[in-house]
Amino acid sequence: MRARSAALLSLALAATLSVGAVARAGVADEKLGEAYQKAKPAEKVLQLAIASADKVIKSQDARAALEEITLAVVKPGETPEAKLKLLGAFRKEVKALTDAANKERRKQKKRYASTLEPSGDLQSALALSYISTAAGPRPTLEKLACLALVRESTSWSSHYKLVLAVAHEAFSRDEAFMKGDFDAKLARIKVIAEDKKMLSNHERSGIENMVLSEWISAQLASGKKAAEILADVDKRGRNRQLCFFSSSWAKGILREMIEIGR
Repeated sequence: MRARSAALLSLALAATLSVGAVARAGVADEKLGEAYQKAKPAEKVLQLAIASADKVIKSQDARAALEEITLAVVKPGETPEAKLKLLGAFRKEVKALTDAANKERRKQKKRYASTLEPSGDLQSALALSYISTAAGPRPTLEKLACLALVRESTSWSSHYKLVLAVAHEAFSRDEAFMKGDFDAKLARIKVIAEDKKMLSNHERSGIENMVLSEWISAQLASGKKAAEILADVDKRGRNRQLCFFSSSWAKGILREMIEIGR
């Protein structure tokens, strides 16, 4: 399975650079010269960020060069985990260099240089390849601990949907969760999120919202008024049965239901 995963990842990584992208990546070599060509990977990315901010090169050319650099950084990793760790270390170094450069640029009243991030598709490919080996094709709640490395190594925008999808899968095949009533489901989510620290609050809210929407629908169908349900949700939020994001989401909907006469 690991050999197959590695082969699939290699194909995914290779596919991220089209012929046109390779051509655009060469623009940076031409415009930034020898200092860029001889620089270390993270230093190259900093030069790309500054050149893009100063309008020396187009953003699409900077991004094409960034993809080429990132692939060269992660490919030496012998396992999906090693590749993901290389990505995380690379992103961290790029951010540190860019933050330091921006302090100097502020003093010089120069335009802010945005920290360049590898494409979301590439980061997601590395994350999913790792998850498939660390948690298997049918992850359980006990395997969600592997998501910590995904969060640490990739950007939120590239991993949020993926992490939430894996968490949904794990809860859907958890017998204690699926057989539990509303309160039991919330308690199970809280244990995984707070006690075992396997889910962030945003990820927790994604699971809780699924449970909440079903419960609110059932409460309305039973004849309860939105105001009664709102009071119940508010109480559960204050008792920390629900996280802040889930409680706020449900209360916003229920307040509007009151306005429309439910």
